[in-house]
Amino acid sequence: MAQFATGTWNLVESENYDAYMKAIGIGYVMRKLMNNTKPVIQINVDDDLWTVKTITPTKTAEVIFKVGTEFDEVTLDGRNIKVGKEKNEKN
Repeated sequence: MAQFATGTWNLVESENYDAYMKAIGIGYVMRKLMNNTKPVIQINVDDDLWTVKTITPTKTAEVIFKVGTEFDEVTLDGRNIKVGKEKNEKN
């Protein structure tokens, strides 16, 4: 199903990452640290269960989820967020 995404991925470059982190409320020191980090992402898909592991020199985070199912995640900078399926709202 989603085998196209499985494997190990290395960040090569990013654009506007600092502005994004600032917009979501990450502080200056953490932004500077994260801007100098090139994480390795390992993705595995087993049936409909996804495992995404983010590896940096200082911290590793792993999240396991099913697409379309809401779940809680602790980000690498320690924030607790809720990740969920997209809302279909009519304008």
